[in-house]
Order: sequence, then C-alpha cells, then structure tokens
Amino acid sequence: MNRTTARFRLQGRDIDFDLVRKKSVRRNVLVRFEENGRMSVSAPLRASTREVQRILTRMHDQIVELRQQVREQNRGVKPLRYRHGSDHFYLGRSYELDVVRVTGIGHRVHLQSHGIEVRVGARGEEPVRDALLAWYRRRALDFCGERMDRIAANARFLRGCTFDMRLRRMKRSWGTCSARGVITLNPMLMKAAPRYIDYVIAHELCHLVELNHSPAFYRLMDRIMPDWPALRRGLNERAHLYLRW
Repeated sequence: MNRTTARFRLQGRDIDFDLVRKKSVRRNVLVRFEENGRMSVSAPLRASTREVQRILTRMHDQIVELRQQVREQNRGVKPLRYRHGSDHFYLGRSYELDVVRVTGIGHRVHLQSHGIEVRVGARGEEPVRDALLAWYRRRALDFCGERMDRIAANARFLRGCTFDMRLRRMKRSWGTCSARGVITLNPMLMKAAPRYIDYVIAHELCHLVELNHSPAFYRLMDRIMPDWPALRRGLNERAHLYLRW
C-alpha cells in the first residue's frame, strides 16, 4: 500500500485529498469522505496521480453528491455514548442500554425485550463499551457463521470452495475476502438487520470465485441474491450509524 497527498479541483476550489494505492484495488477508484470532511481515494497500485485526477474529474458530479450525502448523514448525529439510557442497535433495532453496577464479576450482557442489560463492576463508560463490543463479537461468531454456511450451501457455484471466517472491527468496511479464502467480517454488522448481514456475507462469498468487482462477480451476486443493489444502498445509507463504536 502506498499513501500520498494529491490535489483535485472540486466545485471551483482546489482541495487536498489522500491518495491510497492498493494492490487489492484492480480497476476502479473508490472515493470516500472522512468525518472531518477530508476526501480519501483508493486506486490501483500502478495508477499515476494524473490518471486518478482525470478519473475524479469525470466523477465530479458524483463526488459532489457523495460529499453532500456524508454531510447530511453526519449532521445531527449524536456522539455514541456508553451509559444508562444510551441507544444502541442490534439486528436493525434500537435498544436502550440498561447499565447495572455490580461487584465481584467481570461483565455480563443480556438482550432483553426492552433493552440491552450490561452488568459491569467498574465505573465509567469504557467498561460498558468493552463489554458491549465483546458481546457484539460473540453474537457475530454464531450468527454470521450460521448464515454463511447456509448461504454457501445454497449456491451451486460455491461447491468445493473452502473458507474460514474471522472477525475484526473496521472503521469503513463491512468485510473482506483474501485470496486464501479467509473471509473477515466486521462484528459491527450485528447492528444491522439480518437482510443486510446476508448481503455482506453473500458479497464476500462471491469473492471466493471472483476476487474482484468485474462483471463476472456481479453476475454471481445476481444469482445468489438478486436484490443485492437495493440492499447495498440501504446498508450504505446506515453506515454512519452502524460503523461507529
């Protein structure tokens, strides 16, 4: 991976952006905006700065729209807190935290009809945060593992493919798939509704056959999950809520 700073003219102003060249990016460039408003662009490893700038110029209107969407998403979003009464998502539904201070135990988390009960001994928000993140991870191991096995079993083109599932918190990605068949999922997916989790799993499973985003890859997606475009849009619209921790 190679990271540099480049410049792009956006809406009549020259702005600096982070240009990250990655081996995993084969063709297209990926544009995103950080929470602080800075633009970041991922590009193929051998792409020249001038080539990337030409592509961004062609994408100008899309980039303007994307920046506006990010601004609107971040407007009015409250900082995520880990205290009694705070709202947190689980499988697409918002729950209030019920923080109970107890002595003599590490931590325990229980899903209840009215909220998520977190029992911790230490005071402050950090112990609650650690307990809740560990709970998301445990839930993801079972839930995502079962969904992955089921989706893979129903796709004929995946027969004979071997894979391993791992979990890792990521700030911007829902999942990845390596050339060795290691599928890494973000445990923060457990905040999303099951249909969105299935979309991410299906996406990474298709990478076992096509390790790119070529037309062949999207044909596999059409076979395994025909409504994937709508699911992708819906999940991306909620990313600013689910990817926080």
